[in-house]
Amino acid sequence: MADSTHALDQHALLFQPYRLAGQTLKNRLAALPLFTGYAYTDGHVSPLLLEHYWRLAGSGAGLVVVGNVAVAPDGVTAPNNLRLDKDEFVPGL
Repeated sequence: MADSTHALDQHALLFQPYRLAGQTLKNRLAALPLFTGYAYTDGHVSPLLLEHYWRLAGSGAGLVVVGNVAVAPDGVTAPNNLRLDKDEFVPGL
């Protein structure tokens, strides 16, 4: 039992609030960006992609970073790459 208590004490800082760019995060845990391939083939946001980020947001992480968004047409690196290089891609985000 003492070992698990020590481990919690060592990592207590992870669960404390953190100020970042004028915002207070509830803890220092982050869901890091990765390519999911969940966008539609034309680059628009899909229900599956939204569900993915809703679940990450509810996971307890203090910060969720969206991964692999093309902000220029030549930034599309794979099928089902989320795009944001034109205003038409904004709705749903």
